[in-house]
Amino acid sequence: EEVLKVRRSLRALEALSAGAAARLDDFGDQCGAVGAAFLEVEKYVNLNVTAVRKLLKKHDKVLPSRGPIKAFYTARMHDMRWVRNDYSDVVVRLSRLYARVAAATGADDDRDAKDDDDDKDDDDDKDDDDDKEDDATKKKHRGPAAPTAGPAARAKQYDDSSFVRTTSKFWVRPEDLSMVKLAISKHLPVFVQPATREAESTSSGVKDSQLVNSVYLDSSTLELYHARLAKTPGAVALRLRWYGTGEPRLVYVERKTHRDSWTGEASIKERFSILPDQVPLLLRGEFDADAHEADQRRRAGRPAAAIANERRLVDEVASLIVAKRLVPTVRSQCMRCAFQLAHTNAVRASVDTNLCLISEVQHATPPQPEQPRQKHKQGDAAVSNLNAKERARRAAWYRDPSKSIPQSEITRFPFAVLEIKLALGAQDELPAWVRDLADATALIPCHKFSKFVHGCAVLLPDEIQAAPYWIDDPALVHSIEAAGPAAASLLKHADAPDSPAEVTSCVAASPLDLALA
Repeated sequence: EEVLKVRRSLRALEALSAGAAARLDDFGDQCGAVGAAFLEVEKYVNLNVTAVRKLLKKHDKVLPSRGPIKAFYTARMHDMRWVRNDYSDVVVRLSRLYARVAAATGADDDRDAKDDDDDKDDDDDKDDDDDKEDDATKKKHRGPAAPTAGPAARAKQYDDSSFVRTTSKFWVRPEDLSMVKLAISKHLPVFVQPATREAESTSSGVKDSQLVNSVYLDSSTLELYHARLAKTPGAVALRLRWYGTGEPRLVYVERKTHRDSWTGEASIKERFSILPDQVPLLLRGEFDADAHEADQRRRAGRPAAAIANERRLVDEVASLIVAKRLVPTVRSQCMRCAFQLAHTNAVRASVDTNLCLISEVQHATPPQPEQPRQKHKQGDAAVSNLNAKERARRAAWYRDPSKSIPQSEITRFPFAVLEIKLALGAQDELPAWVRDLADATALIPCHKFSKFVHGCAVLLPDEIQAAPYWIDDPALVHSIEAAGPAAASLLKHADAPDSPAEVTSCVAASPLDLALA
């Protein structure tokens, strides 16, 4: 009933905002009231669910003779409407309402600024007719004046290449997740991928999150892992990423290169896209870069410089894979909720929930040494003669989703991961709301946290020479121990907390390394 009230309030606000003469004076406060009501309902339900679980646990412990009942009633709770249904569309709808308020406020500010400029011009015209004639003469020689740039026009002038991107990462407790999402949605709308708007939706609207899979490549000695852990200048992380559920339709090959900020250089992420059936060719050193470049040139609107940069990236990635014999090593899988304005990427945020890390070692075809082109054709002919099962085995580059995963080859991260990404110029100030959010007690700063590094450390403990500093955090004990004795050997704490939700993380709280230096 309470959830229905929240939905009715949302529909009323959406109808109000759609009206041409809608007053937006207190509209933001009304949106905030709906968000607060939603959080109260969620807090009430979560509190009662936790209480019932503890009661069931106590019952099974104190009265073992009557038989365990925890599993039965927990399953019944999971069938309840609040647990079973997805209410993430509430965040999406509220973020859109906040965006309309921001757009209307910005338009009013532009009109006020224009009126002030017009009044100033009128006063100047009355006082200085001679200056007006001189200005007219100058305009005649310069040609027609450029049109006044409104918010949309200014957005199109945003130059991505002139900004340095910085990222700060935080852990978010599950009970604080909705509060953090709503706090961000007041300033940044939820960004939903167009390709997944129809496929991933709830009964009441579009989901706020989409599934993201990233397969990280590394050598048998985990050379890339150790370089990223040590933050060696030029350290590279290489991954294969795709979005959405089901089989991948398009794969992004992404390379992240670390640079020390004190050198004046910035870390950079570069990527290009290929089809899923081209991934095995890339891993075996048989990817046809010439054909890829020709395909890019056939696409209208791509500048020659961008095509040349992508060709350089393709060659460098292919050479790196072959030289270091990189294979799929660890896969991260999560539901990502992205926040970003449509016209600018100056401030971006993403929240990754249900994060799990999966070992991909020995579940893909090892890359073969690079060979001349004529031998590639002979190899392709040989592969075509193999039976279907063997061809499928050689083409595999990630786990078969239909098969179960051993407990020692998967770890589930107990927190959501928030990333705040900025692309501000040297003269730009950090938005106040970003600073306030970073100072919030709901966020646990985790400097330079890496899913790739965490996955390798927990799932491949016998192969690593060093572990990340956060691996010893008490809040991670349960999730690490669940991966098996080998992973548990990484822990230095003798005593584990009773529950992940009952422990406060002791991760070193580093200053917000966004643009504060």
